[in-house]
Amino acid sequence: MVSSQLEYKMKYDRFTSEYVDHCFMFLLKGHTLNEEEIFVDTLRSEFGFNKKGYMCCSILFDFKKPFYRDIQDTERVGILSGIKRIVWSVMQEQVPVYLLEYRQNLYVCIINVDHEREDAPLSRAFDKMLQIFEYDMNNYYDMTIGKGTFSTHIHHIRQSFDEAMTAINRRNREERFQIVDAVQLAIDNRFYYSFFDEQKILNTLKAGDYPGLVKVLD
Repeated sequence: MVSSQLEYKMKYDRFTSEYVDHCFMFLLKGHTLNEEEIFVDTLRSEFGFNKKGYMCCSILFDFKKPFYRDIQDTERVGILSGIKRIVWSVMQEQVPVYLLEYRQNLYVCIINVDHEREDAPLSRAFDKMLQIFEYDMNNYYDMTIGKGTFSTHIHHIRQSFDEAMTAINRRNREERFQIVDAVQLAIDNRFYYSFFDEQKILNTLKAGDYPGLVKVLD
């Protein structure tokens, strides 16, 4: 009986995660959900989204050559999986959050907050991430967090996501760890991507093709 209940719970959790992943990906690409209330109720009941609005933070891990040189393929899979679990766990300690693996090495945190400048819990989470990842950042990767702005409606998180990605692309490439807040960027520096442009930007980031990235952004 206990075994059957555990199996059911695992299947339910997996189905819920797949459903929420799909809905958020749909929204981040600029689409509209037909059954918004069901989705919002799922976020409320399963992930504690009881606050008034939403904010996106994009987290980019920019892996360097030593990571691929020093670490075996089989070990890398475990490390990447561990990074996702750590980021989600650290964020959950401070705010209601859902973490989406948007692309390889790029995670999007959809955060449930009451107002725009709910900075203290986020700062605590980011500080803890720095402590946890500091050694690896000194050796294997850079980490950039881009913060989007606050939205009161679930359908508007695309704008917050675009702002978070804009913030990442405005980072200082000489720094190993940084947080770039879209609120602190000049409004003229914000831009919004079509899905096609977004794909090109992510491809150039992954390839380290900075001249190509500048060309796309121009």
